[in-house]
Amino acid sequence: TVLCEDRAAPCAREVCAAREEGAAGPARSGGAKRPPMPPAAAVFVALAAAVAGEPSSLSLPPCAEPVSEDRLSAFYSKVGRFSEDELAHALWYGKHLEPSDCAALAHLLCSGGMGAGLTELVLAANDIGDAGVVALARAVVYGRLPRLASLNIYKTKMGDTGIISLAEAAAARPLLALEKLELNANSISDAGLAVLSTALAGGAMPRLEELNLALNMFSADGLQTLASAAAASGALSNLTWLGLAANRFGASGAATLAGALAQEATPQLQYLDLGTTALGYEGIDALAPAIISPGLSALRELHFDSNNIGDSGVQEFAALTGQPGALPSLEVLVFSANNLRATGLGALANATLRGGLPKLTRLFFSANRVGYSPSFAPAAGPLRLGGLRNLVFLSLTANKIDDARLAEIADVMADGALSHLTDLYLPSNLIGSEGLAALGRAAERGALPHLKTLSLKSNLIGDDGLVSFARSVSNGRCPSCALYRLHVLHLSFNSITDVGVDALAEAIRGGALPWLHLLVVDRVTPSLKEVCRLRPDLDCSDPLPMPCRDLPEDKREACAQHEIAIYGECKTCG
Repeated sequence: TVLCEDRAAPCAREVCAAREEGAAGPARSGGAKRPPMPPAAAVFVALAAAVAGEPSSLSLPPCAEPVSEDRLSAFYSKVGRFSEDELAHALWYGKHLEPSDCAALAHLLCSGGMGAGLTELVLAANDIGDAGVVALARAVVYGRLPRLASLNIYKTKMGDTGIISLAEAAAARPLLALEKLELNANSISDAGLAVLSTALAGGAMPRLEELNLALNMFSADGLQTLASAAAASGALSNLTWLGLAANRFGASGAATLAGALAQEATPQLQYLDLGTTALGYEGIDALAPAIISPGLSALRELHFDSNNIGDSGVQEFAALTGQPGALPSLEVLVFSANNLRATGLGALANATLRGGLPKLTRLFFSANRVGYSPSFAPAAGPLRLGGLRNLVFLSLTANKIDDARLAEIADVMADGALSHLTDLYLPSNLIGSEGLAALGRAAERGALPHLKTLSLKSNLIGDDGLVSFARSVSNGRCPSCALYRLHVLHLSFNSITDVGVDALAEAIRGGALPWLHLLVVDRVTPSLKEVCRLRPDLDCSDPLPMPCRDLPEDKREACAQHEIAIYGECKTCG
């Protein structure tokens, strides 16, 4: 009744007309059939059916079901008490909320003005399921969240019923302020994504800028509905962030997506995550129309991790980026875990040498096979790493890089390659003492003059290597000296004893590494403690926390979500 009194809303008039027609009985003109149900009326039927678990007659469900005081008290015990005036950001991540708690929330939203000032609602990592989202959807229908700008329902065990209810509710009463919608790690299939796409095309969320659909269950068919809706309606013209990772839509889905992107359906897109989507080499080929089009001219970050692309796929991508206007704004590129060898890395370097990817500054190449044959410098000529002239971050974590391969890389860097690099990550390789010594000698020759972070965790480095490295950096008082600007050095989980640690401590005491702020080794010796006492700005820490595989399950999960998924590697264990 509240909604039907709101004559400013077209959906309200449709519902009222439908209800009046239903009350009047059969149509008067010769017993003709009634016209099709208005779209907004169909929304309420769907919501009522979802709440009841079965089809129902045309009726407008109440904004929220009655909730007992005990249920409200249980809800408050999880999220804490709050007043309507102070609730602008409801950040309820992992509060053990259940569907009944969402019913309590819906009751509070519907019984007062609590939602009037709410701009951010985080229900992530709670088991609210479809029933909880349906309860929230009913509050949306009644316009109880007029200023909501960010909605996070990541990992809530929501399926198609929940997302369909939310989408249809927003179609009936658009979320005009919503800019960020996180639906990742749920069970949305093609059917649910199709309804969401239709709602978006109809203006359900006209200001949407960030959409995260990663870790769901839709295929190429579902992605086609989203791409088609975006291309036809311009519904995603404000989108800057799109997460599609871990939905196995493959090359066929990539082709559909590429068509929409090439038509400039998302002209402001800056972030695109296609990791773990079964692209393969064919997926890169399917994306070609988008890569070379103006539709991705604003893209700054692109994820291709865990797609088994192979060297041929990277070579195809490199060739595409060499065309005029291809990805001119790209700064971050993730090719981790794609079965890539040195050939693939060389293809990217050569592409940048020819003028492609002019703004590329961060490259994630972890969990590949750069350390495998063929040689890093194949018979056709040396690898031109110098093409990566603007790179400031390079991750080669877990690439089977041994001493010989690192020595080759170090020689290339000593000749001026990667001269702007500030962060170099080499954990979890096969680097021993000879490799570290080679890196130190390259630094003496002027390699890596701007390096600030060097991570060599979880390798095979022994005392001989660290002693040689300490000797190389011992003359570090001048800005042009070896690794003069180094801030962070990780050497934990190697085979270094007190002998190696003391050699490095003596070099630091003598003035080496004057800007070093953090040194992580397996054991802080008395000599190193004394150096840290003399250098208050230097933190000589014990190893970082245990590897994430040994952490409690809740912390291990957070590690995987926030460090591996976003940054390409785990900060705790490499």
